[in-house]
Amino acid sequence: MEIGDIIVGRRYREELGDMEDLKRSISELGLLQPIVIRKGTNELVAGYRRLKALAELGITSLAEGTHVNLVDIESLVLGEHDENICRKDFTISEKVAIFDAVKEEQLRIGMERQILSGARRSGDRAAGGQSGAVGAEGAETKGRAVDRRCGHARSQAAKVVGLHQNTLRKASEIVAAARKEPRRYGHLVREMDLSGKVDPVFQKYLQERARPAAGAHGLCHSLSRMLSGRQSSVPEALISAMACIPVDRQEELAPRFSAVFHLVRPTDLDQATEKRSGGGGLGDLPEDDIFALLSDILQQVETASREWVFMPQVRQVASIVMEVAKDQEVPTLDKLDFFMIGLAGFVDMTCNYLQVARKDRIIEDLPADVLTRYLAVIDAFEMLYESKLPRQIGALRRRECGLRPGEMPDTGTLRDHANAMKANEMITDAAEGSIPYYHGWIANLIQSFREGARQLTLAGQNA
Repeated sequence: MEIGDIIVGRRYREELGDMEDLKRSISELGLLQPIVIRKGTNELVAGYRRLKALAELGITSLAEGTHVNLVDIESLVLGEHDENICRKDFTISEKVAIFDAVKEEQLRIGMERQILSGARRSGDRAAGGQSGAVGAEGAETKGRAVDRRCGHARSQAAKVVGLHQNTLRKASEIVAAARKEPRRYGHLVREMDLSGKVDPVFQKYLQERARPAAGAHGLCHSLSRMLSGRQSSVPEALISAMACIPVDRQEELAPRFSAVFHLVRPTDLDQATEKRSGGGGLGDLPEDDIFALLSDILQQVETASREWVFMPQVRQVASIVMEVAKDQEVPTLDKLDFFMIGLAGFVDMTCNYLQVARKDRIIEDLPADVLTRYLAVIDAFEMLYESKLPRQIGALRRRECGLRPGEMPDTGTLRDHANAMKANEMITDAAEGSIPYYHGWIANLIQSFREGARQLTLAGQNA
């Protein structure tokens, strides 16, 4: 159908409102709700603003189902229709449009009947010499009659489209909100049409409507769709901040960082805002600065999310080790024994998991450069393991205590110490590289390290 074939009759709404936002929505999101055309006559039933927007966008060829829906309004109003037609062929939003059209048609027919009936009564009164003036009681009666007609029209229209009036009320509210704010609510109309369910989408609509007032720009389509998800847990502070930048800038961030939006901490956002604004808030920053702030925060969160899963535990272990090393109250030999005990646990577990990795042929699948480094790590661990140095708890203490001042330790001790230092160097090099690990025992080791550090500190204080 060509757009020029549509016949536009008298419209009750002359003011079209902001057409630019509607045209932008159609260009970016498509037509959320097709225009309703009276079948057989091509008269416009509903969707004048959408029709004007399509024309201004240069869209002249309209596809049925995408741009227009042909509806036999007269047959629907008179009840001459298959009861399953609406249930089978139309989406929820289309039923809302048909409901509105049928309701208007019902009211029009009712008004015509009232006019004809009123004219006849006026003629009768004139013939009988009675006045045609309407008193207060007559006006009240007339008002009740109008309410009854409206209620009857809604009831009949709801029956035509096969939906309960309360369901239609909810669907109509969602559609009306999407027309007014397509970027914020348009995704809900699409979800409602695809699922064929109104109540779950209406609950999402209520949640979205209850959110704090967004910034001047509202929310982009990608972010709105993200927020409609059942498991969405995006912080409100981040949503408000996103709404402070234009929707096209939001679209630069939302698709790229969608996986980490829920990881953003409000405190991080507050601190970054305070620092960038010099103690103020987002309202004190220009849009470009807000965009840069959000981009920096999201990049930092994304980088942190890509860390090795055990990196936080590694930092804790390193912190505990450094606390022991820096504690001047703990004797050197106690520190050395503490590290040897810890090293024994690391070596034993590492050798076990290296055997598992070999058995599962995990190591063989590594890239050549990574495999070379891994083999070096294996050699270092095996050399340290075979030296049995970590198992000789207290051995160095006894040997060192048995030495006379100025006497050098024996060759065996030097060899073992060199092996340990070499292994530690190679393990450190490997840990700082991009080598994956396949064991989950570090977390369980943290508490042991912490307790050991506490005991050593107490021992040093009591010495």
